[in-house]
Amino acid sequence: MSLTPAQSFSCVGLVLVLMSCQAPPPPKNPAPITSSTPSAGAERSVIVAAPVAEVKRKETLKVLGLGHAPFSPLRHLLTPGQTARHTYELQTYVGIVIAGQRFPLRPMPKARLIVQTRLRSTRAAESAHAEFLVKEAESIGVDAFDPPVAQVAEEQMREITGLMVDLTVSVTGHVSKVVVTSPHGIRPATQQLVDVIAEAFQDSIATFPQEPVGPGARWQVTRAITMGGIAMWRRTTYTLESRDVSRITLAAKHQYRGKPQPMPLIDAPKGSSARLESLSGHGTLAQQYNVKTATIMSASETMLELDYTYRDKDADRALGMRMRSRIDVKPDVASLRKKGAKDARPPARGHPAPKPPREPTQP
Repeated sequence: MSLTPAQSFSCVGLVLVLMSCQAPPPPKNPAPITSSTPSAGAERSVIVAAPVAEVKRKETLKVLGLGHAPFSPLRHLLTPGQTARHTYELQTYVGIVIAGQRFPLRPMPKARLIVQTRLRSTRAAESAHAEFLVKEAESIGVDAFDPPVAQVAEEQMREITGLMVDLTVSVTGHVSKVVVTSPHGIRPATQQLVDVIAEAFQDSIATFPQEPVGPGARWQVTRAITMGGIAMWRRTTYTLESRDVSRITLAAKHQYRGKPQPMPLIDAPKGSSARLESLSGHGTLAQQYNVKTATIMSASETMLELDYTYRDKDADRALGMRMRSRIDVKPDVASLRKKGAKDARPPARGHPAPKPPREPTQP
């Protein structure tokens, strides 16, 4: 079975960059997006043609092991006025499941973002605002896709250009509030992409334990998140691989789980509904963080699987999706040089980018 151009970008449920469709045909009467009720601890405002959305983030941290000597606290240097530029590249593969039959994962256009970060002070002594501004956004390799898919991808890139994510962050990396601002307003069809971007920015600031730790230390961070109107929780287990005066190298593994809940519908026929039956996932992260310059290099992979029931006036249909995504982040040195910035410097020698994690096994 192959996806038609209309199916490639018309979708029900969560899709991590562009949307891939389920079995029902393209609707004639689009319905507005709806939001499911988040699980406890997750507070979410969905951006739909609105300029600002605010999220109050809650998380728990558990230290699993302190590692070995020498021990010292892990802290972010929140220097007001500090700026940096990074390139974020997002690649997603989507596969549909119909009545238990799994279809191959298909790539979606890659997104490349040039993101400028800036730290500014807050009233609290040990916290700051970390602003992530999408300065440029483009789709890579869209010529290889059907014209409708390429058009949607390019429209989304125009829509997220200028997106601002403001994180209120502590020196240990605890994010207490997220404010997303859009100069254009965000359509429901782009909301999933905005959620993925906001999560990627938050992951750029690792959460550290309060206790002094040493190499080999392990800790676990659990928090509720919402993507595309679907509430879930993510548990991340970090391992401190190494550290020196300025650099911290981490490895992490993610687990995702979601409970049964109503699913939001986008462009669905009137009277139809969808219910999430199960959601699970796993992922890996390799990250190197320079606390002095606030620059990072990271590579992450995630695989999500969800099963849901789609209901319309005719019948109930058992459907599902598999979504594999990869996000690579690195300092945007080339872009700085191109614009003649005086502070453009290559990464220090002796500290190569972290190795990409192994791709999650495709089920």
